Amino acid sequence: MALQAQTNVRLSPEQEFQNKVAEVRNHFARSLPKQRAELSDLFLHIQEGRDAGEALNGIRGIAHKIRGIAPTLGFVEMGTFAAHLEDTIFAFNNPDENHDNIAQTFVRHFQALVDEMGQAHPV
Repeated sequence: MALQAQTNVRLSPEQEFQNKVAEVRNHFARSLPKQRAELSDLFLHIQEGRDAGEALNGIRGIAHKIRGIAPTLGFVEMGTFAAHLEDTIFAFNNPDENHDNIAQTFVRHFQALVDEMGQAHPV
């Protein structure tokens, strides 16, 4: 009888919210290996000179999404790395910038994001 009484206990709105956030966080963390593989594939396109502009836009799009959602779900560093990567990609559009320096910065931020994504695990 005690077990049945426990199943009828309703969660507070705060608990329901926290459960939903945990569910979204886990879903996000489970999606990271696929996104990481996609980023790596796009980076390979750039290295090989295949559709480099399109690949760069694809990387920027993924970085943008991660930049927006990761900090909300507790992946603060990942969000920061994604923001740096996205900002670096935008810097390529500035004709006054040294593109060699930007390319080096891009690789550094790209690797930091991919490494951080590889360390994230669902709860």
